[in-house]
Amino acid sequence: MKLIMFDCDRTLTENYNTTRLFIYVAAYLESLKGRTDLRLAIVSNQGGVGLRRYLKDKGQPFMKYPDSQQAMSRLNDVANEIKKLCGITPLVFAAYNFPLNEGGWAVENGLGQWAAGWRKPAPLMLFAAMSQTGCLPEDSLMVGDSADDEGAAKAAGVRFKWAHEFFN
Repeated sequence: MKLIMFDCDRTLTENYNTTRLFIYVAAYLESLKGRTDLRLAIVSNQGGVGLRRYLKDKGQPFMKYPDSQQAMSRLNDVANEIKKLCGITPLVFAAYNFPLNEGGWAVENGLGQWAAGWRKPAPLMLFAAMSQTGCLPEDSLMVGDSADDEGAAKAAGVRFKWAHEFFN
């Protein structure tokens, strides 16, 4: 069994406002039809959720940032698009913390999506994906577009591939 973990924004989609997959991503996913030896996961930092809560608590404008339900709904919509193209239902993991410029985190309570260790470059989302799929680090790959994605892969002991290289 093999596992491919994808970052979402700027890897599968243009940004956090869309569920439309890049054309080259869609073509790659279509090529996976019929594969039964492969598992997929989305592992995505969604720091806008934490920033929204932080700004709201400070009495500042926050509406342009998604709440946790909106962020997870969008990621699930991306997962559904993936399933339509290749028949594989990806697991979905999101980290909601936002690192503050002055240090620390916007909303960190140590639980799941709100835990500092859940946000890439920390490896907890990747470990969760491997655990839920029964895949080992040597059978897993992280595909992303940022140093945080690369750092999470390294911390989890999995191979890393830059999105622009992987999809070409």
